[in-house]
Amino acid sequence: MPPLEEVGYYLRGLWLLVGGKPEGFQYLDFSERGFWRSWWAILFCLPPALLSWASFRIYFLSQRPQGTETGLDFYVKLAVIEAANWLLPILLVLLLARVAGFGRAAMPLIVALNWLSVPLQWAYVPVSLLQIWAPADMSAALLYLLTLGLYVFVTYRIAATILGGQRFPAFVLVMVIFSVPLMIQSQLMTMLGLVEL
Repeated sequence: MPPLEEVGYYLRGLWLLVGGKPEGFQYLDFSERGFWRSWWAILFCLPPALLSWASFRIYFLSQRPQGTETGLDFYVKLAVIEAANWLLPILLVLLLARVAGFGRAAMPLIVALNWLSVPLQWAYVPVSLLQIWAPADMSAALLYLLTLGLYVFVTYRIAATILGGQRFPAFVLVMVIFSVPLMIQSQLMTMLGLVEL
């Protein structure tokens, strides 16, 4: 597991890429080793993910009859959706890279997306806390939308830098890797009985 100092080094590289500075590439490991190492980001994202599960549990129970309980199957379903949310963008990057002809950028994009998930997942912590402390307050929904907008913007800036400043391909890539998983997540949550139509 990479130490926090190493993760901080990667995050500095991402910040430089957001600013369009190619020096950021020097801080990230795009080798095969770096690719597999970037999956440790999942572990660093686990605490905010579990907090979001706790906040969703409160929402879920508020929509059910009094006395409803959540068992192990509830958390298994959330884990399935979490895994889909992580893997679908990666698969879409690989597919688009092959179709659009920027295959060489696929690994840097995946490594960047993995490590980018760490600060941006933690950015959702205030949203989860608001949903726990004040579930009826609409400010949580507004904060969620603002955080999602930041997530999309930062991802676009990094993708554009990795793609050599090609803004339109970066825009299409980001729209696809955000919109498709959101639609599939919605369908999955309905199929698994976590939300009602």
